[in-house]
Amino acid sequence: MAVEAEIEKRTDLWQIAIEARDTEQAADFLSDNYALIILQPNPVIVKREEWLRMLPDYEVRGYSVEERIVDGARDLYTVFQR
Repeated sequence: MAVEAEIEKRTDLWQIAIEARDTEQAADFLSDNYALIILQPNPVIVKREEWLRMLPDYEVRGYSVEERIVDGARDLYTVFQR
């Protein structure tokens, strides 16, 4: 359970970095092959460097997590949120 709690904590810090538009802090969370995948309204893949370049222009007005699922084992975990 300790691993899941740490991942949830880091997920919260990730969100704080996004809301603060802090590219340096956000970059610390991302692997070199990170990509943001948007499915709606049309599929788009935004690679790491492009996403970091766009972050200062993000405007987060409201954000709520209705559900969070942390799942994994050993050295690979995923976080699904809606």
